[in-house]
Amino acid sequence: RMDELTGADFFQLYMDNCVAKGPIAALAAHGLARNIYRYLMTEEEPKVDRNPCADLERQARKRQMTIQKPQRRQRHIPLELIPDYYQNLMTRTQPAQRDYILFALLTGFRQSLLGSLAWNRLDLNKRTYHVEAIDKGNKAKVEFHYPICDFLWEKVIVPRLEIKAPDAEWIIESPRYPGSPLHSVRGTHEAMQKLVGVQLSDHDLRKTFGSIAYAATKDLLTVQRLLTHSVAPKNRETEVTELYIQTAERTFREAVESAAAQFLVYTKRETGAVGAPPEATLSYDEHAKLEYADQAKAEAVIAQKKAEAAEAAKAAKAA
Repeated sequence: RMDELTGADFFQLYMDNCVAKGPIAALAAHGLARNIYRYLMTEEEPKVDRNPCADLERQARKRQMTIQKPQRRQRHIPLELIPDYYQNLMTRTQPAQRDYILFALLTGFRQSLLGSLAWNRLDLNKRTYHVEAIDKGNKAKVEFHYPICDFLWEKVIVPRLEIKAPDAEWIIESPRYPGSPLHSVRGTHEAMQKLVGVQLSDHDLRKTFGSIAYAATKDLLTVQRLLTHSVAPKNRETEVTELYIQTAERTFREAVESAAAQFLVYTKRETGAVGAPPEATLSYDEHAKLEYADQAKAEAVIAQKKAEAAEAAKAAKAA
């Protein structure tokens, strides 16, 4: 019976698997068993009252042993390659795939969110995207209205609003499967690897966003929350303080704008190099001529919005 097995039993099974299958496979099998127990404990009528797989490391310490864990992949876009990557992204990539990658680079969204970007979650007035607490990958399990930076709004959202069909559901629709969201850009990643020389996945773009956001803000807690990581701290000395901190919506907005500006600085060839991050002072107006599926409409909309803002400022000054 499952409720009769002990931590020592599972540690011995782990050691046997290490010999037969190797330490990485043994750890994966142990993790599967741990999750099965966890599931059985959370049912309405729990089948077991404890998880004997939860203390593998404690069992190893008792025997003066260590658990060999797989090394985490550290891939991201190196600073020195960002100019080439960005140039090829904007000039050699199809509009849907380009916008998908821009969204990943400037929001840090997980693939599960990127592959289901829906119009009904977009707040056109506040320029935010609604991330639900139950969304796959939202480890914080907290509802979040993610602020979309000005650059992403003007370069992706505005052009797509202009060509949006009345009944369109998805912000970035699959070119191959109309009516379905674009949920994979693997082919584009492979093409960019040949052009730029860096192998990437969607998650690597997320890591790139996190690195740039921290370089721009130096605020680890805000970046953690933008990435919808769990807010349960691992450091006992800081956990009470961190759980008490409430981050204001304005702080999130400032953080994503700073990260976007920092990214755009890195896209300039003279600043895309290893070293101290330059000041994030780039004006978005300098990038009004980027390529779009419908460039004329995009520029017209941007010009109209700037004119409206100028008129509003003039009227406010006169009043």
